[in-house]
Amino acid sequence: MKVIDINPFVRYASIMKNFTPFPNFVYPGDCRLFLVLEGSCKINVSGIEYVLPASSMIFIPEGESYKFFEYKGTTMAIVNFDFDQSRSDKTEILPLTDEPVGTYNKIDFEDFTRLNEPLVIPDFAGGEYLVRKIVEEFEKGQLYYRECMSALLKNLFCNLVRHISTFNNFSNKRINLILDYISQNLSERLDSSTIAAKVNYHPYYVSRLVRVYTGKTLKQYIITLRINEAKELLKYTELPLVDIAIRTGFENAAYFSNSFKARVGMNPTEYRKNNKNYI
Repeated sequence: MKVIDINPFVRYASIMKNFTPFPNFVYPGDCRLFLVLEGSCKINVSGIEYVLPASSMIFIPEGESYKFFEYKGTTMAIVNFDFDQSRSDKTEILPLTDEPVGTYNKIDFEDFTRLNEPLVIPDFAGGEYLVRKIVEEFEKGQLYYRECMSALLKNLFCNLVRHISTFNNFSNKRINLILDYISQNLSERLDSSTIAAKVNYHPYYVSRLVRVYTGKTLKQYIITLRINEAKELLKYTELPLVDIAIRTGFENAAYFSNSFKARVGMNPTEYRKNNKNYI
């Protein structure tokens, strides 16, 4: 699918005050759009944790597991939807499950692949207005309300893609410089101040640019790269864990093992045993 072909079917829309989510990870049967109106919260999507302050939005494709943390006092807008009308006969809320169920109606985008995975939008001007209008249409249920919700949601995603593309075009050179420095210095101390000093930008700008471009906080992005590099070293070398920890920027072997297991689901020794490649 291309962005121009989006023809959303909105199944549910609401604003929830002091909401209480499910205590465990859940798998949605359709796409999710969450917008934080007041307060803040944390959400873990498929093993990656995101911080959502007020005015931030997160898109979650169907079938991607998620769980909320630290959400007390948060007011959240939610929209459940499909990107096409193929299941428009299913108007009731699709149940959440605690395990993947069968095959999902997941759409793959050709021209904007960032919609093929979870996407965080820290400050999307106009997003709140469109989400509130979708909720208003759903709650009133007037003539052609589903068509109006579909048009509003397509408007939102078209403007979202334009917003991100414009930002990326302007900042492409800068973000590449930042990401290149991170990837080439994983064994060193990496934080916003250190990176900012090396690339001659403000620390806040470094953190914000990484978050907008990757959908992750700076810390999350660095940890992801370090874990991925550790996986390669475990598969293709015989290096001891302490050496891999040093090469990938972890303080010690114990911290490396704990971090690796928390994100991969097994400790480094188990991963090496299960994924060893012999060349």
